[in-house]
Amino acid sequence: MNDQSKLLDTIRYVILKAPNKFPRDTGLNLEKAFEEMNALVNSIKLENEFQKYLQRAHANYISGDVRSARKALQLIESELAQRVRNDGLS
Repeated sequence: MNDQSKLLDTIRYVILKAPNKFPRDTGLNLEKAFEEMNALVNSIKLENEFQKYLQRAHANYISGDVRSARKALQLIESELAQRVRNDGLS
């Protein structure tokens, strides 16, 4: 699995589980999930726009605005999924 696919899977998981539904046995929480997503965004070398949406989502989760946080993550997920599909076609 490449880093783009890992990032997509992590984003989808966070959308479902954040901010406080992470299973205890995974060792994952909101902070660790965003650390992982940031590392993946950096390793893929995505544009700053992705980093800004990720930071916005994190800030929204922290402030309790889950709806806006999910929307920001869904924007990243949508764009990244399109790129993965396009890469698969080339």
